[in-house]
Amino acid sequence: MRRRIAALLVLATVISACAGASPPTPLIVYVTPAPTEAPTPTPTPEPTPIPTPTAKPAPTPKPTPTLTSVPAATAVPTAFVVQSPADGATVGQSPLNVSGTAPVGSRVVQDISLAPDKETVADAKGHWSIAVDLNKGENNLSFRLGDDKATTVRLAVTYVPSSAATAPPAPSVSVGVDVKYTTNTLVGGYINAVAKITNRGKAKTPPFKFQFGGIKNYADVVGCSPTCDSSEFFGDYFMQFATGIAPGKTVTYKVQFLAKKVGVADWNLTISAGGPDSVFYGTASTQIH
Repeated sequence: MRRRIAALLVLATVISACAGASPPTPLIVYVTPAPTEAPTPTPTPEPTPIPTPTAKPAPTPKPTPTLTSVPAATAVPTAFVVQSPADGATVGQSPLNVSGTAPVGSRVVQDISLAPDKETVADAKGHWSIAVDLNKGENNLSFRLGDDKATTVRLAVTYVPSSAATAPPAPSVSVGVDVKYTTNTLVGGYINAVAKITNRGKAKTPPFKFQFGGIKNYADVVGCSPTCDSSEFFGDYFMQFATGIAPGKTVTYKVQFLAKKVGVADWNLTISAGGPDSVFYGTASTQIH
């Protein structure tokens, strides 16, 4: 099409020249090209959906640790004590096993008159025992720590052969454990003695008897727990508790004094389970102001 139009223009120019006429004003024809069709747009693909994230499982809770109770430590004996038999006991067998407690590793000696002494050593828990040969009838026994005669504990045991025995062996009793004193007070104030006693034997103990020596001139007994009967002899007080202790049980005994005189009351505590006084626990000084 464009070529035809251009040819016609050239031909018109030649004819005009030949005729001698002034050349016509060139005819300018603007041809608008046919619009090019826009390409059909490629459809945009649908976006791929983002997958929903999978929820993380909840963490497994850690198991609660199991608390294991730790048994309370057993008190290590610090005093020399003869636990069994009780002073004044009647037994039906010989040899007799005499036992008690003492500071760990200490040497325990049976003082035997006119014969070699017997001895043993307190074990890691403070326990000791000595097999004692008895004569028929009453036997006076004596025990001490090493060569220290100030620690001597004496007891009398009557041996009646089992065929004629009238009383069972005294139960094994742990005494003198956790004994506490009030060491200073005022006139009109209280002096307290507390003794915790455990029956480690297989039979109930006889009623307990406490002896407090050397305190009578400075204080009066005003109370006992459990209830007890109080008596006095010279400078000593005696407290007799009505009931014994069942096997495996522990009883806390309390004796209270009322201070009545300024001074220093040096006194001692002796504990027995029936019969005469048997176990000397120790001394205490109470300063009364």
